[in-house]
Amino acid sequence: NPLNRAIGGEAIADAANRIIDGTLYTIEELEHIDALVIMQVHDRDVFDESQLKPNYTEYPVPFDRSNYAAAFDYV
Repeated sequence: NPLNRAIGGEAIADAANRIIDGTLYTIEELEHIDALVIMQVHDRDVFDESQLKPNYTEYPVPFDRSNYAAAFDYV
C-alpha cells in the first residue's frame, strides 16, 4: 500500500526533522514497504559540496532552512 506524507510547501529541512523525530514514517511502516521514494520540488540551488559531512550522523540537528545541501544529504 502506498504511503503519501506529502505536505505542500514543506522544505527538505522540515522533512529531515520529521525523519529525526520519527514522524515521517514509523519503523513498522518502513519494514513493510518495498521502495521508498522521497521527492522534493523547489527553486533553490542545493548543491554545495563544502557543506556535506562524511556521515549523516555528523549533522547538527534539528535542521533549519539555511543549509539545503546538508538537509538533502541527510534525507
